[in-house]
Amino acid sequence: MDAASRAAMRGQARLILLATDLSPRSAARAREVFGEVPVVRPATKDAIGRALGRRQTGVVAITDTGFALSLKDQWATTMMEVTEKSDASV
Repeated sequence: MDAASRAAMRGQARLILLATDLSPRSAARAREVFGEVPVVRPATKDAIGRALGRRQTGVVAITDTGFALSLKDQWATTMMEVTEKSDASV
């Protein structure tokens, strides 16, 4: 979380990815550190790490505005699709 924390403290973080399996204590600490920066919880530490070509990664700061907006849009679309599929099966 150190690199992500530094990016947030410098005002460079545009979006924070928190792993879904991050411990409650770490997630709470991250939310304190990142303040008003938008946070999404897209996947597990393993999945985020694999996507980045790394080992397990629990916290990622996205500093590029365009990329952050794209990820937020993609996340919103994915969540909408999940909600629609859930609604259709009820």
